[in-house]
Parts: sequence; C-alpha cells; structure tokens
Amino acid sequence: MDRMCVLCATLLLAMAGSALADDGCAICHEDPKFRVQHRALWDYAMAFEKSVHAEAGLSCGDCHGGNEAGADFDAIHDGVLDPVRYDRIAGTCGDCHSEQHNAFVTSRHSKILADDGLAPNCVTCHGAMDMRTIAVVEVRAACLECHLPGSEVAPNVPAKADDVLRLVNNIKGYRRYVTKYSQDEAFKADVEKRYAKLTESWHRFDLVDVGPEATTLLTDLRAEKDRIITARRQR
Repeated sequence: MDRMCVLCATLLLAMAGSALADDGCAICHEDPKFRVQHRALWDYAMAFEKSVHAEAGLSCGDCHGGNEAGADFDAIHDGVLDPVRYDRIAGTCGDCHSEQHNAFVTSRHSKILADDGLAPNCVTCHGAMDMRTIAVVEVRAACLECHLPGSEVAPNVPAKADDVLRLVNNIKGYRRYVTKYSQDEAFKADVEKRYAKLTESWHRFDLVDVGPEATTLLTDLRAEKDRIITARRQR
C-alpha cells in the first residue's frame, strides 16, 4: 500500500462518526494538517460538528452550496461564500427558518441591510454555527453597536430590548412547565399561537408590540402554573 493510500485510509477513519462523514468537505476541513495551515476554517468545521445544524443532519453544502464532485479546488468551492455573505445570510437561513425570515424581511433593519449592508442579520444574535439564543447580558451590547446613548438612532432601544428579552426568557420557563403539566389543551394551543406571534414580533424588532404581548402571555402562564400547583395540593 503506497503512502497516498495510507493517507486516505487514515482520513476516512478519522471521519468515522463525524457529522461531516457524508460531506466531502471533511476530507480537508477536518484534517489535522489543515488545522495548522488554516486554523480559522478548521475551527469553523469543529464548531459545526457541535451545532444544532449538524445534529439535524445538515451538511456544509446545504448552506454553502459548492460542488463536492468538482474536478478541482475552484470547481469544488464555486460560489460557497455567496449564500453566507452578510447581506444574504437572512435568505439562506430563511430556506429552513421561514417564519422568522418572513418576519425579519418586514423589519426596518432588513431594509437598512438591503440598502447599505449596515444592520443586524441572523448571525448578529444567533451566531454562525452554534445557533445560540442571544443572552440578556448580550442583547444590550449588540444593540449599542448602533443605538448609542445621546445619538439620534433610537437610543432607548437597548434598554427596551433588554427588558423584552428578560420577559421572553421567563416565558420560556413557564411555557415548558405548562406544556408538561397542564391538562388544558385549549390553553396550551393558545399559548403556542401567542408564542409564535411573539417570536414573529421579536424578529421584526417590533419593540412596541412585543413588550405588551410578552407581559400578557407571562401573566397568563404564571396564573396557569399557580392553578396547576393549587390543584395538586388539593389532591
């Protein structure tokens, strides 16, 4: 067996069990040698391995495109950066996350992004690979990139967004409890409908409507949890 065969066999064994095992990108992007030569891209591949997108069975090509069957480097990588350009990421994410995308494209941020490219997009809050939900401690800092105190660019937005996200995080906890323990199917269905609307408003950056919507939903969820606990104590 020549050295090339040994190298190929080693790479294939290293790919076993990998989320990229069925993705030709892994042959290079997960090679330890690639880590030395292109550390940022290697880190990117490793981040994908741990992402919810990998767990869902997506491949690199699902977002990047390209052509794994290409005859050379240029053919394989043809167009792989276009779908993840900053001004195009929302459309790429929208291929799967249609409801969030449909809300986002109606927002003022989306219009500014289309006009001059200087506005938030999906990765601003969710990251590129880990698909995180932006934390309360991060939302103010993210908004302050543009909405500075004393400026004319809606300086009250960071505080409002911070308040809304705190409400949403509380809602998530109560929603999980109610979903698990409530026997009121009509109420649970209504909660899901209202939560979806809340998510839509948040992705439109509609801080006027989303605040009252979140407050009302949280109040109703708390009342249902109290009712559940009271009923349990009376058994």
